[in-house]
Amino acid sequence: MLDVENEIETKERVRRAEDIFEAYGDEIRAMISLKVKEQSMADDVFQNLFLSVVHRPIPTHIDRIEAYLNRIITNDIVDETRKTNGYNEHVRGYGRHNSHRMKQEPPDGDVIEVEDVRKMLQLIERQLPSREAEALIRRHVYGDDISDGAREMNVDTRTFSRYLSRGKRRIRQLFGKGKEDG
Repeated sequence: MLDVENEIETKERVRRAEDIFEAYGDEIRAMISLKVKEQSMADDVFQNLFLSVVHRPIPTHIDRIEAYLNRIITNDIVDETRKTNGYNEHVRGYGRHNSHRMKQEPPDGDVIEVEDVRKMLQLIERQLPSREAEALIRRHVYGDDISDGAREMNVDTRTFSRYLSRGKRRIRQLFGKGKEDG
């Protein structure tokens, strides 16, 4: 008996959610598109919003349904962003932690290589402005692509690319200067 009641209640919740999406579907898509840059994330948020409305139906006393939906959308986007960022950070951390070579080299070679990389990173950090150094390290040491690097530095992709370009130009100038001196 309880299963039948739950099934009826679930069907009613789905029907109410369908009514909301039929009445406000265009507005919902527009709100999501204004808040999300990537279409794939917009589709995920749209689908998750439907599930949210089924799980927690909009109270009947709400007068401004668009405003209520906007709040739900904002919360769903924040949740989706946190989930995606957390997942990406775990994957990057795993990659950094578990990057090992297939062929074994003598440990002395590894120590020397690690020391050389450490010295190179210190040189980059000393010679470049901090944001340019961070962009270079994120891109070429951690292997972040432009969008991941920008997200990690909390800047847009054009700014990240600009930091990267300026940093590379300064490194080239330093190497060019070193060739003239040497």
